[in-house]
Amino acid sequence: MAKHNDKGNLLEDIVASFHNDENLRVETRVKIKKREIDVLITTNPLGYDDIKIPIECKNQVNKVGSSQIDSFIGKLHGIGLATQNAIFVSVNGYTSGAKESAKKAGIKLLTVQGLTKDRLAKSIYKAIQSVIYILPIYQGYKVISSIENASNSEHLIFYDKEPLADYKKQPVI
Repeated sequence: MAKHNDKGNLLEDIVASFHNDENLRVETRVKIKKREIDVLITTNPLGYDDIKIPIECKNQVNKVGSSQIDSFIGKLHGIGLATQNAIFVSVNGYTSGAKESAKKAGIKLLTVQGLTKDRLAKSIYKAIQSVIYILPIYQGYKVISSIENASNSEHLIFYDKEPLADYKKQPVI
């Protein structure tokens, strides 16, 4: 059975990977004034001041309640981040009180689905942690002529066994 922190970290890593973009700085488990922001997205549009988007993630059995939303609001006020840019992510939804609190503060609520019953998906976690690149490596080529008595002045034409109709219309130089 996975630890509580492993499940929380998994959701944070998944949420961070959704926002991976060259124009964004995405950080997980960021400490600001001794308070932790699960995911912090920072962008600098057109050279203006940084815009920070804090994201709180909850990977728990129950729906997120209003007390958790209120706690997130308090955390944001304490570290000086705007609630209007904030996002709260849950795997099991929100109570009506939580929805009301978030709406008043301008916090966007999102729900992530697709985790296993124990709210963990090791295959997803492993996929996020490793990237495999399969690239062909070009090392050279060799042309073998099956034309007997070919002279150096002959031109060889390469094409598929069944060339497209457009190629048949093209003049050969």
